[in-house]
Amino acid sequence: MKRVIFFVSLLVASVAFAETRTGPTTAEEALKPNLWTILTDKNPLDDGDEITGILSSTDFSSGGVAIKCSGGKTELMLLIKKGIVTGEGSKNVIVRIDSSTAVEQKWNLSPDGHRLFSAEPIEFIKSLQGKKKLTVGYTPDKMDQQTMVFDISEIENITKLVSKACKW
Repeated sequence: MKRVIFFVSLLVASVAFAETRTGPTTAEEALKPNLWTILTDKNPLDDGDEITGILSSTDFSSGGVAIKCSGGKTELMLLIKKGIVTGEGSKNVIVRIDSSTAVEQKWNLSPDGHRLFSAEPIEFIKSLQGKKKLTVGYTPDKMDQQTMVFDISEIENITKLVSKACKW
């Protein structure tokens, strides 16, 4: 039930921010852990393509990851569902790709505390190509460390769209 609620919430948000959406068309399709929801739009200032790919964590309850091109700028962000991270500037995020050694990185915090942005999004996205699993840890306020796991085996599909739109 939680999976369906999360999916419905994601679809409602998708419709609110995009003209065209490709991706899951049924709740059953959306429950596949490696299925990206892709949102497309046109930038009203320059008519450039805006692309956002959103992937739910494998447990469907802790949040998601998004890769985005908007206004020629590439972003990779964690969408935090469990807890709010407060403060200013950057926060430590622990990242592990497949079975490699986990590394700590500084990611930038959104003002609302529900998103963490990779400081080097293009480099990070490129490092994920051909990989299967992304594990990310962060510590929200007044909570223990939270971990999100993503099946990124289909990441090349969104990367092609974002890199083309952002011209890299």
